[in-house]
Amino acid sequence: MDAPVPLARRTVLPRPPRGSASRWSCGACDGLLEAGRGGYAFLWSDGRWSDGRTGQRVHLGVPPDGELALVLAPPRSPVRVVLREPVVLAPGARLRGYVGVPLAPTLTWTDGDGVEHALHAFAAGDLASEWDERSGHVQVTTSPWFQRFPVRVGELRAIVPVRIRHAGRAPFETPFLPIGLAPADLTAARGALIARPWSFQTVGDGLAERRRQPLAWGTSV
Repeated sequence: MDAPVPLARRTVLPRPPRGSASRWSCGACDGLLEAGRGGYAFLWSDGRWSDGRTGQRVHLGVPPDGELALVLAPPRSPVRVVLREPVVLAPGARLRGYVGVPLAPTLTWTDGDGVEHALHAFAAGDLASEWDERSGHVQVTTSPWFQRFPVRVGELRAIVPVRIRHAGRAPFETPFLPIGLAPADLTAARGALIARPWSFQTVGDGLAERRRQPLAWGTSV
């Protein structure tokens, strides 16, 4: 298997001449842009075609002047990140680590005035919709808890540094992490897209976000 390509927040897609195609990779995923007589066809695969994956096709009509790009966008609404293994804090403890939040590959078009338009968003992998009696419609994903910065595997996920502080008098098991990301929160570094750090304080049987704290990348959290 080929090594995954480092993730970029935005990748410009050069338009091939009519009758030809251009191909590139994003993380461990593949994309193909084909030029026909009447427009373009974009084929997206959430894995390598050499591994037998199939793709999703979108047909595009775009003006001659402008820029086509693929943008990795965070979910539009906050996500509940359910941890795959128990994460338990003793009274007075603090814990630091990393989790992953899925990103949605999105085709955009920038017109001659420099305005970027979202054309089509592919589904973010491992992101599901659920109904919660208290919160209504919520988006849910699962993630391991990483003690160290995770090895780059090509998944289209933002790496989120997390701090949890538990001031209670009884042990606390984290049910999920409520994380909402904006495009401006993402930075390309170390072959990945890294989100701004999130700090949480235990409140009752849940978590509340604390004030934002800057983090110098290249150092451990």
